[in-house]
Amino acid sequence: MARFAAATVLVCAALLLCVEQSAGSLASADPLSTLFPANSRPPPVMIYCKQNTELNVAVGDDGKVVLAVAKFGEFKQLWWKLPLPALVHGEGHKFWLVNVATEQAIATPTDDNKREVKMAPFNPWDKAQLWVPDTPDADGFYQIKVSADESKALNGLGGSVHKGTVVGIYPGNPVSANTLWNLTSIWPFPFHYFP
Repeated sequence: MARFAAATVLVCAALLLCVEQSAGSLASADPLSTLFPANSRPPPVMIYCKQNTELNVAVGDDGKVVLAVAKFGEFKQLWWKLPLPALVHGEGHKFWLVNVATEQAIATPTDDNKREVKMAPFNPWDKAQLWVPDTPDADGFYQIKVSADESKALNGLGGSVHKGTVVGIYPGNPVSANTLWNLTSIWPFPFHYFP
């Protein structure tokens, strides 16, 4: 019995040490590289708006999240859709959208009165950076909902999208073409990426 208790204590101590080292590496270094080493990241995608499929989500020169005319190979228009590991029941399908050029994530505004999304350093503990896909329509476009409040969705603000339209969050109902998106892989060949 004493050996069993001693073994249990040693196993618990080893587990605590592993957890402490993992948490330390996430907090200290680059959490993106810690959680998703370069060779384990999924292929980058472009995020197209259904209202005008020539436009996709990009990081503008001023750092804002905007719609831009699609240009293959433009890293500011490429995103990693990084899945949240489904460790907890009910947490599946959530993901982060991290820009390839900046290695920053799209985050919802911290002020409830603001609608414009922003770029923020990737932080796996920040729930403002988590998104949830809705059910795709017949064309493969779907709303990208705010994880913390699924009544809100990613939106080409202003209702009528064009080059330079600011991307933000807005109530998801009614569903309109400026709230529907398609994540399409650019390598090795384009295909529709369904949630």
